[in-house]
Amino acid sequence: MFEKIWICPYRSPITKDNDKIQRWEGQDIINSSRIDKLYLENALACIAATTTGVRMNAYKRVFTELRSPIEVVHEKHENRTIQQIRTAYEREGCPTPWDIAVDDAFDSRGHSAELCKVLAVDLRTKLCIHTEVVSRREAGKLGKHQPPQTEREFVSRNVSGAMEEGFRRLLRWLRSRDIPVGSISTDRSAMYGKEIELYNAESRQNIEWHLDPWHMARYVHKNLQTVSKKCFDEPGRNLH
Repeated sequence: MFEKIWICPYRSPITKDNDKIQRWEGQDIINSSRIDKLYLENALACIAATTTGVRMNAYKRVFTELRSPIEVVHEKHENRTIQQIRTAYEREGCPTPWDIAVDDAFDSRGHSAELCKVLAVDLRTKLCIHTEVVSRREAGKLGKHQPPQTEREFVSRNVSGAMEEGFRRLLRWLRSRDIPVGSISTDRSAMYGKEIELYNAESRQNIEWHLDPWHMARYVHKNLQTVSKKCFDEPGRNLH
């Protein structure tokens, strides 16, 4: 049994559409599932590690040694992105506060997720501002008022806790960079509204919480489907 070794699913920059749009060429995908995609380079790395007898400590040592230069490059890129967004707001004569969108994602479906990613994107420039990653185990150490009754409740609470902690860290990071935020657009999760309200009270700011139209349309669509199915399933019911 060996641990999974995940490699960045992007390989090299290429240019398409008559050199007007620059995109990133992804790895070759083995399976066609839209949910669980297995990248070729990831599979080859796992096979090579098991067949050649490479220990996980070797990979961990390499990643540890590369962490410092990666952080330096990431910080330079982040600073350049922030300056680019500031320039865009100033050039277009927009109000100083930024309008950003925040979303979360997990590395696995359901309650088996180990990592949670919280991402912030500027709505005017469509540039990624910052990303926070929190592990489920890390969120579990934060604790709750009442102990969980079942194993499923324990895992579910840690998964949602990772999302909450990631959003809190994102808000703290925005404040540390002196980034003025006017509004934050998210999905329908009540957690975002609660955390924004607490953040406004602590920092004496007035950030507005906006619901993303795509998520709202998806929510309405699902409810309409549910109602329509019930109407057709019940004989003699007035559809009007």
